[in-house]
Amino acid sequence: MEEHNLVSKAKIRILVIDDEANAREGLKDLLEGWEFEVAVAENGRLGFEAVKKFQPAIILSDLVMPEMDGLALLNILREEGFLNLTTFIILSAHGNINTAVEAIKNGAYDFLTKPLDVVRLKILLEKIANRSALEKEMGLLRDKVRKLGTFGKLNGSTPKMKAVFKQIQVIAPTTASVLITGESGTGKELVAKAVYLGSKRKDKPYIAINCSVVAKSLLERELFGHDKDVTLGFKTQEAGCFELADGGTVFLDEINELSPELQIKLLGVLETGSLRRLGGKKEIQVDARVIVATSRNLDEAVEEGAFRADLLDRLNVFSIKIPALRERAEDIPLLAHTFLEEFNLKNDKAVKGISREAMHLLKTYSWSGNVRELKNVIERAVVVSKSDSLDVEDLPETLTSKAHKAPTVQFRLGQTMEDVEKEFLFHTLSYVDGNKTKAAKLLDISLKTLHNKLAKYKSSI
Repeated sequence: MEEHNLVSKAKIRILVIDDEANAREGLKDLLEGWEFEVAVAENGRLGFEAVKKFQPAIILSDLVMPEMDGLALLNILREEGFLNLTTFIILSAHGNINTAVEAIKNGAYDFLTKPLDVVRLKILLEKIANRSALEKEMGLLRDKVRKLGTFGKLNGSTPKMKAVFKQIQVIAPTTASVLITGESGTGKELVAKAVYLGSKRKDKPYIAINCSVVAKSLLERELFGHDKDVTLGFKTQEAGCFELADGGTVFLDEINELSPELQIKLLGVLETGSLRRLGGKKEIQVDARVIVATSRNLDEAVEEGAFRADLLDRLNVFSIKIPALRERAEDIPLLAHTFLEEFNLKNDKAVKGISREAMHLLKTYSWSGNVRELKNVIERAVVVSKSDSLDVEDLPETLTSKAHKAPTVQFRLGQTMEDVEKEFLFHTLSYVDGNKTKAAKLLDISLKTLHNKLAKYKSSI
């Protein structure tokens, strides 16, 4: 390979994690000689912190290390979403085919045995560096598309959100009415805007009104406008949102708040494509696509007589249901880091990441306020944070008060003490997400004793 074909490595960052100082520093010197930017860490725990701060493109991690081994670190990075941003390579003098298969199955890019084959390592890094440069370029392009394209500011990678995105792609190009349902704070207006941006009307006006925040006495004027009429107190003529959105889209949030009278008038607009302003005498033709949203079950509202069945039929040509945040908890790290970037810029801060403990609280909280509540929590945390990482103390008490409420474990009479100890050990390890150091502290035993007990009980499974 000619030198001019190589990707510039000046900005390619590599993190070396190894508990052996000579191996760690020797590999660092080798990589810096190849013009990579290198940072080092002496175990998996420190390596995880370094990943958040150094943000490496490549991680070279030893397999067997104290406190947290290479596979444990790999699993944590995968769970927290960091493997989308870095390439993980396992190094070990104790390697075997089973370990290699497990590592690659869990997200590792490759598995290299010690002593390292320097030629193979260099070829591998060159390949990753070329791929990383291409992915960075493509990532910038995807980021622009994400911000300006069909889905706007919507974020999510879970099956339920992918289903929402697919529905948007199908529905957006049509002219039919759309009903968006979901709990408060799930992002209904973002979905409405995404439908609009994906339609042929995206160059025409988009007018949004939240029917729950406009006084009922003013809502008819907002929707349909008014003519000059002294008897009604209108000194001028004003167009309503349907006229203003002619050729474009009207979004009516919390449509369930419309009075019975306004429901009849909206139904008339949908059926005839025309409206009459307050105080007006002539019909005005309008061409506006209608997208509505509600946090209420409209079928129940129809049964209760609070909403017209014929209006629901007209609005519900297409429907999109947005899942609650607790139904897609896997998206929380992605959303949290997106909001972190947003509020760093807005508040001129430089918070680089979110601690594992804080992220655990974010992922296990119930989020009754959904994405909006999460966004508010991250904004507050960024503002109050005094370090380069959001930690538990930066989160509001509504989240942290649950942090000390550990789950209980029940045992049945007749179990042996060995069985009780084994069960309690693995429950504790699960409670701290596999962090053996924390588990040892909770159990008031040494880390070595914990490792010995784990080895004993795993061999008996």
